[in-house]
Amino acid sequence: MIKINHNSERTKSEAKSTAILKGAMQEFLKNGYAATSMDKVAKSAGVSKATVYSHFGDKENLFNALMQDLVKDKFQTVMGTDKPCVA
Repeated sequence: MIKINHNSERTKSEAKSTAILKGAMQEFLKNGYAATSMDKVAKSAGVSKATVYSHFGDKENLFNALMQDLVKDKFQTVMGTDKPCVA
């Protein structure tokens, strides 16, 4: 029987999500929302387009997740709590 380490899989998934959010940040800042494609985000993040879609569903959800991450990071900075997120 094969043992699956779910923590390892979760860590890889979180690392991919972080990479995608960083790539999305770069692309949205460089191109704006309308001109940013999931292909560009995937390339910038070093993952496949399918991975971007499996993590975030669509561009709107990706953008919303990025904004939530930025707000959380800013809040943590202002409040002096926890460590920074992606940005």
